[in-house]
Parts: sequence; structure tokens; C-alpha cells
Amino acid sequence: MRARTTDLGTINDAVINNPYFGGILKLPKDAVIVDVGANIGDFCIQAAAACPDGQVFAIEPIAENASMILVNQLLNGVSNIRVLQAALGARNGQIEMNRAGNAPSAYWGATGARAEKVRLMSLAEMMRECKTEAIDLLKLVCEGAEWDILPSCAEILPKVRQIGMEFHLSRGWTAQKLASWLRDRGYKVKHAGGGWNGILWAARDDGGSIGSFGNASS
Repeated sequence: MRARTTDLGTINDAVINNPYFGGILKLPKDAVIVDVGANIGDFCIQAAAACPDGQVFAIEPIAENASMILVNQLLNGVSNIRVLQAALGARNGQIEMNRAGNAPSAYWGATGARAEKVRLMSLAEMMRECKTEAIDLLKLVCEGAEWDILPSCAEILPKVRQIGMEFHLSRGWTAQKLASWLRDRGYKVKHAGGGWNGILWAARDDGGSIGSFGNASS
């Protein structure tokens, strides 16, 4: 962790509270995991250690954070993480991000001196570049960009077996609308939320090849 930063809060949210598996999502040891909004590696280090025969793609737009993933990968003795300094969205190109704290975003927060122009890529482009045919877990913590990423990748969602994500009530999306949208595309869904954001877990209803999702449907 870096001194005088929000890193401790990030680790508390993603590691101590450990919301993205939710006691529901299951991974084989050779899983392919895409961590969107990887920050300093808080989640992807856990995933890499839990799936030593797999591959973790850490997608992080902010240069300082991306470099910390490499540091934390070394400190934790895991070698199966590939870092891509980029933001995910609906298209390929560039985007300006607010880089303050543990919630960099293209949609809220101060920009100006704290703005960073970063590469923008779609999930489909990321999969092509990384030569991966399927994703066992797509983890999303991307401060509003989830509403760009998910609708634009509807055609390749059959290749995504599980999703663990933070969502924000924004641009007309609600937890219920997102859950319904994912169910229509073959997932079982659970979600929990507060006033303006929440956590959602989704697993493809394919006979439980990655682990049982039970009868979750809230």
C-alpha cells in the first residue's frame, strides 16, 4: 500500500469484505479471469493465487495503479497476471479519466490537472488481443463504465461464464433492470445494493460446470 492514498480503503473493500465472489461464484484452478478496474491488484492477486493454473488479465487505466499491480504481483509471488493499461468501454480509441483516489472514472469526479488520457478498448477487442476464447469470471469495478461495457458486448456474453461486479444507479439502469437484462441472456442473478450502487453476481445457467449457483434469483 502507498502512504497517504486510498489504497487501504481499496484493500478493505475488495479483500477484507471480498464481495466479488459473494460465496456464490466458483472458479477452477485453470480459470481465465478478467479484472476490469484492477486498481493496485487487490482482487487480481487473490484470483491469481486461487487459480494458479489459470490466467488473470488485469485491466487498469491509471498508470500509477497499473505499476502497483506489478509490484504487488512480485511481492505476492504470483506470475499468472497480465496487466493491460487501458479502460474498457463500448469502442476502441482514447478517453480522459479522472485519476483521483480509488475510484477513477470517466463519468464523475474532478478532471483538469488530475485527468489522464488513456487507451479505451471494448471487451471483444481485449479478448482478441489477449487471444482468449472464453472468460470464467468477468469482474467489473469501473465507476459507471459498466453501462458502456455490458450492452456493447452482448454478442460475446455467451463466452462469459460468470460476472461479479459493482454497479451504479446511472443512465436509467437499476439493479432490477440489469438483473433482468442478464437473465434474458442466460444467467442466474443475485444482487444487493444501497442508495446509489450495489454488487451483482451472475452465473450462466449451463448445468453448473464451474460450480453450483443454487437457486439464486433475487
